[in-house]
Amino acid sequence: MGYCTKTDILNEISEEKLAQLTDDASGQSVDDDVVIWAIEKAAGKIDSYQSKKFQTPLKPPIPPAVVGVNVSLAIYYLHYRRAADVGGINEAIKSQYDDDCAWLDKVSQGRVSLGPDPPPPSASTTGGAFHADKRKLTRDSLKGM
Repeated sequence: MGYCTKTDILNEISEEKLAQLTDDASGQSVDDDVVIWAIEKAAGKIDSYQSKKFQTPLKPPIPPAVVGVNVSLAIYYLHYRRAADVGGINEAIKSQYDDDCAWLDKVSQGRVSLGPDPPPPSASTTGGAFHADKRKLTRDSLKGM
């Protein structure tokens, strides 16, 4: 399960570019299976960092920062699978990958936040109560013993 969608990726790169990165036959149409592969691979990377601090997979609502990292990591993996064909990965994409991994590391160490922490559990209003009879043994009643 990924933390972004194909539409999120298309907000960052053109459909033509996505087709070039995913369609192994002609580069003319987007191969949704390859897009899903990249999204899930990126989500796995995110979970590998977040599992130190959070239960994974993360539950909705997914913080926008995580969606953004899932998008950029998925784009990186799409480029990575084409790296041999084009002579390597663009330096800007590699740099973004490094930045994303550094951010994920900081989140896992608690140095940066995914967003507001969930509120602490509320105190129960139906909790138990303790009642007792008046004390029979007191300092005064035990004097002289």
